[in-house]
Amino acid sequence: LEEIDQVSSLLKNKTFFYIRDETYADALSPEVAFRFVEDDESIVEQLQRFKESIRLLPSSLVTCDYRSPMTAVRQAQMDLEAYVKMSFLPLGDGYEMRRFRLSHSAFALQRRQPWEAKVETYEVLDDFLNPRNNYLTPLVLCAAAGMGKTALISNYVHESRLKLPHALFHLYFAGSSPGSCDYQRLCIGIQQALKDRFRLDIAVKKDLSATQMSRHLSQWFAAAGARGLVVLVIDGLDQLDDYDAASPLLWLPLKYTTRVRIILTTRGGA
Repeated sequence: LEEIDQVSSLLKNKTFFYIRDETYADALSPEVAFRFVEDDESIVEQLQRFKESIRLLPSSLVTCDYRSPMTAVRQAQMDLEAYVKMSFLPLGDGYEMRRFRLSHSAFALQRRQPWEAKVETYEVLDDFLNPRNNYLTPLVLCAAAGMGKTALISNYVHESRLKLPHALFHLYFAGSSPGSCDYQRLCIGIQQALKDRFRLDIAVKKDLSATQMSRHLSQWFAAAGARGLVVLVIDGLDQLDDYDAASPLLWLPLKYTTRVRIILTTRGGA
């Protein structure tokens, strides 16, 4: 009983006990009932004391005396559903995109490794992210496949977060997971990230045409840039599927405010 009490404390007193009622065997045939009836009086008394001790545990511990297996199953389901509703808030809007965003952060963590980048490459990136500089268009890094663009970006953003702790860094790795090549999903994730960080009162829209999405993202970036530094990094731009655009990257705004920096990587010649 002490061990049960200790385990219950570790579980923050959310322990459920389901005990067979004394009349449990009454509804069973004699051929089966004998398996649930104890003839030894000392054992019966010991079991009874044990059950009573469980019932005297803190009131937050749920106990139930059931007369049939299905009664116990139904009661357990009801108790668990009630506990889940009480303990976990309903998933709000944007939950799926937040989870998708975390998967890209995890991908970046996997790609971080000992890295010796060219000094001039870091200097170009540092100059581009310097809030004092007035850059209004994206910075594009081009290199052949397998040259380490993803590792470069993963390591550089990790170091830059320490230098610019108040900036919002939003990373997106096209091709890192199923669905990650869908530019619409990228655009929705950008909107949700900006909304979460800056509490912007702008509707997150999806299924817009590429031209409409470009105008809508411009609105988001202008509003977010007025509140802080935004750094959007899209790795593998050439892998995005612009399936409904008249021309490639039509959904991506061409110019930004000085507080919004866009870094893109792509294969050379893509």
